[in-house]
Amino acid sequence: MPRLNTQYTISNTLHKVLLIAGLFLITYSAKSQTLPVGTPVLEEYYRRMQLLGKLDSSISFTVRPLSSEALQEEDIFNPVDSAGDRASGHSGIRTFANGKGKFQVLPITLQTQYNSKRPYGWNDGPMIPARGFQTVLSAGVYGKYGPLSIQLRPEVVYAENRSHAFDNYPGIPDAYIDLPDRFGEKSYKKLFPGQSSIRLTTGPVSLGVSSENLWWGPGIQNSLLMSNTAPGFNHFTLNTVKPINTEIGAFEGQLIGGRLEGSGFTDKPDDWRYLSGMTLSYQPRWIPGLFIGFTRSLQSYSKDLNEFSDYIPIFKAFSNKSNQQGQTPSDQLVSVFSRWLWKDANAEIYLEYSRGDHAVNLRDYIIEPEHSRAYLVGFQKLIELPGNRSEYLQLALEGTHLTQSINYSIRNASSVYTHNQIVHGYTHDGQLIGAGIGPGGDLQSLQVNWIRTKNNFGVNIERYVYNNDYFGNSFLQTEGRTYLAFGLEMMRKYKELILNCIIQSIISNDRQKVASKAASLKHNSKGNLQAQLNISYSF
Repeated sequence: MPRLNTQYTISNTLHKVLLIAGLFLITYSAKSQTLPVGTPVLEEYYRRMQLLGKLDSSISFTVRPLSSEALQEEDIFNPVDSAGDRASGHSGIRTFANGKGKFQVLPITLQTQYNSKRPYGWNDGPMIPARGFQTVLSAGVYGKYGPLSIQLRPEVVYAENRSHAFDNYPGIPDAYIDLPDRFGEKSYKKLFPGQSSIRLTTGPVSLGVSSENLWWGPGIQNSLLMSNTAPGFNHFTLNTVKPINTEIGAFEGQLIGGRLEGSGFTDKPDDWRYLSGMTLSYQPRWIPGLFIGFTRSLQSYSKDLNEFSDYIPIFKAFSNKSNQQGQTPSDQLVSVFSRWLWKDANAEIYLEYSRGDHAVNLRDYIIEPEHSRAYLVGFQKLIELPGNRSEYLQLALEGTHLTQSINYSIRNASSVYTHNQIVHGYTHDGQLIGAGIGPGGDLQSLQVNWIRTKNNFGVNIERYVYNNDYFGNSFLQTEGRTYLAFGLEMMRKYKELILNCIIQSIISNDRQKVASKAASLKHNSKGNLQAQLNISYSF
């Protein structure tokens, strides 16, 4: 199906407001900057600093993007290192109006990716699953005066989008989701508003409109309900910019109402969806380092939004009756998570558990807790190397399981992120909002890195099984398309320049039913080379 619109799909109102605000900043030129989700090197750097006890331990890292208020950095793109100095010797922040206002030209970032044979990868924002070369360029400005802050950081993407082995692969993915195998038959070009926002911030609370990518939950490789696999979507937000400390502990959270678009490359209705979501994280005062929280999201088609309560369904009681008469058709997802930071051991452990099909009652929850569930669990630790207090060995493991539980044969919940009424599934612009490994997917990853301040060199190993649910239901096999990835990664920060390079050798083993009397399975093993190069320059 041809692309309906290859230009960026931002609402007219937000477009005009951002443009006018940008002209104001340029001609007129609080600290409410955000570190975009997926920023190479820096996100990992701040999380490691917390493991080492050099960053506020009340920050959960489960509500992102991170803000300059939480990180206590004037310039989050050029943080103070362990010696108390900035790598470039200066901050990019400029002040005006006797110091009451702030202005900064944001870093220019160029992200490139190349897949030699097949699409592979997630958590890459506006990039698409594609074979060949693709790149994303982003830049912008940030300004603040009083409680008002404006961040303009658009993104432009170009993908070669070459044909590959899985074009129009029958039955994959599920029919109830908008995940095209290929984004058209030509090269892909698109402009997004990117990591842009307009906010009013007072104390620890911020209210505004944004197109930034969000990340909810403690995961590093995946998030069950909100990740940066898809481009950022336009949304209103009420969120904390730093932990709210109370007598019983610290709280962080976010409440959003946003607009999700279709890809235009699948045979789905031409109707946008409204997403209502929230996340809340709590650190008990009596258990330092422990974070517990939950997330919830509901989406409905715009044609079904008839009254005010339809725009805030997040506050309605949990229900599995959205398909009944009188109820607005919606797709509900919920998760609970926990992260435990052990500063003395320079380590952390975390987990997240979600359900897509809400239980009929408490008895149902108790008897079949596995029904419609998905989960992830992870661990990472820093080991100080002898003889040098600034060098560490980092060990990180994470596993994500989205395949349906064994009871699907008698009580099918459908694959996570798919829905029989919200036929676009849990997607935006043809990519998943949740875990990028997709419906029925499983991932196990191991990373070992040598780290020195903001630089590192490491190896990673991934085992990724694609859409187990489809292969299990169709071919009665325990595994479908399996990828084994072996990679090398190098990250380097030198003054204003950040360089991140990843090279992976990926072997895939596919099982595909072939037309024969025996209805046998065809094994198809192929190799793929993936290379990523990300460059960021701060002014």
